[in-house]
Amino acid sequence: MYVLFLEGDATTAVQLTDFDGHVVEEGVLLSWRVPASVREQVSSAAVQRSASPMGPFMTIAAALQPAASMTYLDSDVQRHESLWYRLDLTMRDGTRELTNVVRIDADRGAQPVLELSAFDPGPGQSISIAYRVVERASRVRLSIFDVQGRLVRTYDEGVREPGRHIRAWDRLTTSGARTARGVYVIHLQAGQATRTEKLTLLHE
Repeated sequence: MYVLFLEGDATTAVQLTDFDGHVVEEGVLLSWRVPASVREQVSSAAVQRSASPMGPFMTIAAALQPAASMTYLDSDVQRHESLWYRLDLTMRDGTRELTNVVRIDADRGAQPVLELSAFDPGPGQSISIAYRVVERASRVRLSIFDVQGRLVRTYDEGVREPGRHIRAWDRLTTSGARTARGVYVIHLQAGQATRTEKLTLLHE
């Protein structure tokens, strides 16, 4: 959990919860949650990275609009290195605040290889999301995000045995709204292993 202290007439603590990162095949996938009370204060967020906890930090993603759930995939990562990440928040009053730093080890150990794919069959039809769990039974969670990192839909698949599984996504958000055409990111987590794939919706 990340705690950000804001300066003002009194010291106020606001929290970005579940700020963490995981090594995936494509790089490092960062994720965090922004409570509604914090989103009211934040104008935009930037992701910063460094090879040392003392810096210097380089901005690798800027002007991210705050949402309840956010992700960022850092694909410019070399194996066998440790990286430090933080968020640079621009507040609505024009000030900037930095979070604490989280360390991600890109060589944290070999993870089971997961297979993940998705297919858009046509207008009005559900999206078929196929995934394969290998080696051992794992608790599986599928999360779908838009390209701005906003959580669209989550499926808690429960514990799945090794093998191929299919999830039909009805193209609806968690609130029941119909999704628009565009690019989405599907994130699969099975135990400690993760994988992400992009999905382009050509139909509504």
